[in-house]
This record gives sequence, C-alpha cells and structure tokens, in this order.
Amino acid sequence: MQKLAALQTATKRALYEAILYPGVDNFVKYFRLQNYWTQQAGLFTMSARKAMLAHPELDYNLQYSHYNGTVRNQLAADRAQQRQAIAKLAEHYGIMFFTGAGPHRRATGAGH
Repeated sequence: MQKLAALQTATKRALYEAILYPGVDNFVKYFRLQNYWTQQAGLFTMSARKAMLAHPELDYNLQYSHYNGTVRNQLAADRAQQRQAIAKLAEHYGIMFFTGAGPHRRATGAGH
C-alpha cells in the first residue's frame, strides 16, 4: 500500500510540475509515470481475464445472465428456485395463508 501511495503521489506531483512548469523534461517525467499506470492496468486486466477463465463461478453474467437471448432461461431458473424454496417451507411448516387487501381478496368478497 505504501508503494501505491508513493507512486500516486509521484504521478500527481509530476503532472502538477508539467502543468505549472511546461517543458520537455517535466512532461517526459510525467508521461513515463503515466505509461507505468497504463501498463499496470493492462496487466491487471489480463490477470482478471485469466482468473475468470480459471474460475467461471466468479462471473456474475454466467450465473445471472439477463442478456436478451437468455432472459427466458434465467427467469425459468429463478422460478424453479422459488418453487424449491416454497416446497421446502411447505414441507417443514405445512400450508401457509397470507392475508392482505390484494385484488384476490376483494374479488372474492373476503374481509367484508
């Protein structure tokens, strides 16, 4: 963390010096630091891609895809999970009744 903070401080300082005191040397100093950050970002991106390939369970879109072509499948999987959860609850607790002022209660005249 100290290295990160030192590099950030050095980059900011180099940028400010390049702006306040324009010149080839100041710009080169800043640009070299900026290129370092760009290189590190590229390495980070490559390691993230490798990690996603090695551990697909980390990819949110594979677990909860909502792309146009997969929405129907995802919704079906969601409903199946809901049915399983309800079945487990019913198995353990039996039948449950819910009360409220919903349209079904009004249509049947319940609660009057």
